[in-house]
Amino acid sequence: MSYRELPFGLRSKRGDCVFVWIYAKNCTPYANYPYNDIPNVTLVLSELRWDGLMGAVGGAVEDDDVSLEAAVKREAYEEIHYDLP
Repeated sequence: MSYRELPFGLRSKRGDCVFVWIYAKNCTPYANYPYNDIPNVTLVLSELRWDGLMGAVGGAVEDDDVSLEAAVKREAYEEIHYDLP
């Protein structure tokens, strides 16, 4: 299997999907974090998928999405109730 990088904003003819990984740098661990001796952590937000695997937030681009950026924002809000800036 081979992979090809596509320029951002290019839309396919087969149906588009969008995904976003959210990084939180230099966070203070919460009170019950098991490694509280670490002053700062970097977190990557992922979600538990329907099949039990971890994955990125995302999904299919819908016909009423005016851009890929709009699709990413909509998916993030739908799946994790986070309003991307």
